[in-house]
Amino acid sequence: MKYLVVKLSSLGDIIQTIPFASYLDGEISWAVESDYLSLLQSVPTVNHVIPIPFRKWRRGECHFSELVKALRSLGTYDTVFDLQGNCKSAIVTKFAKAKKKIGLKNPAEWPNRLVTNKKISLPQKLPIKTQLQIFYKKAFDKEPKEKPLQLLGKNLPLPKRTFMVCMGSRWKNKQLPEALWKSFLLQLQKQYGAHLLFVFGEEKEFSFPNSTLLIKPEFGTWQRLMSQVDIILTVDSASLALANTTNTPTFALFGPSSAKIFGPTTSGSGVFQGACPYGETFVKRCKHLRTCKTGACLRDTTLRQLLEAFQNQCGSQLDQSLRESSPCPQSESSPCTT
Repeated sequence: MKYLVVKLSSLGDIIQTIPFASYLDGEISWAVESDYLSLLQSVPTVNHVIPIPFRKWRRGECHFSELVKALRSLGTYDTVFDLQGNCKSAIVTKFAKAKKKIGLKNPAEWPNRLVTNKKISLPQKLPIKTQLQIFYKKAFDKEPKEKPLQLLGKNLPLPKRTFMVCMGSRWKNKQLPEALWKSFLLQLQKQYGAHLLFVFGEEKEFSFPNSTLLIKPEFGTWQRLMSQVDIILTVDSASLALANTTNTPTFALFGPSSAKIFGPTTSGSGVFQGACPYGETFVKRCKHLRTCKTGACLRDTTLRQLLEAFQNQCGSQLDQSLRESSPCPQSESSPCTT
């Protein structure tokens, strides 16, 4: 069987969707924005990656004819899965040839409904992973068989008792103030004696005691490092989605998005959900995520709130895990290099 998965963007959403490919038995192709080509090329279960340059064309980095050529390169498949549900993915789904084109009953943009011939309704209040499993079950009338997801990448050495820290997000209102991050991490270092591995998606001037900086690692290498550390500390971003492909406990910080939908799934994980001082409520994401001028749901967070949430949800299991795996914390610099 030949399948085409249509999930074009964004980075975190694509990573969250990758497990769907592991449910499928057959030859899998994936249509994705050109910007994210390298991510899908590191997924062993995906046989063919088809870059569609919508964003490059919009930025003036390629001619419209290149976009058309990419769309026309789409082949013939037994089934197309449109997991994006917007107008861009509708164009891709329309160009692909298949008897079955399965999409969402309530897509983000209604024109998407015009290009699919089977529409699946998903409960919006469930975690993304659960929604994907329900989608598969309704598409094939059977339960999915989940397989471990190991991206292609390199193994790098780390000291024992290392915590990974992923502070960045594309959206400012999903970020915690850097000063608060540092205060929080200093308290954790004092308690656990941990080495910190900071991962950033771009060059950044940053210093912190007993730590290593890793700038824009390959996704497979990043995932392998996540599997090596004792815990991952992150905001709601692509790093959290990638952390959810590992078995490493994760403590994730949420403000204008829902921890119930996007939160960590591994045992021993925890979340902090900031409260909106303006009384806004939402199911998945706050409608003011990109426009709120204060971002107070996270920026008004106190150190005490973070420490209490961490200790209450992650403290006991982390203490036990560290006692078993690395009773003597190391403080030397990490040999990890890019």
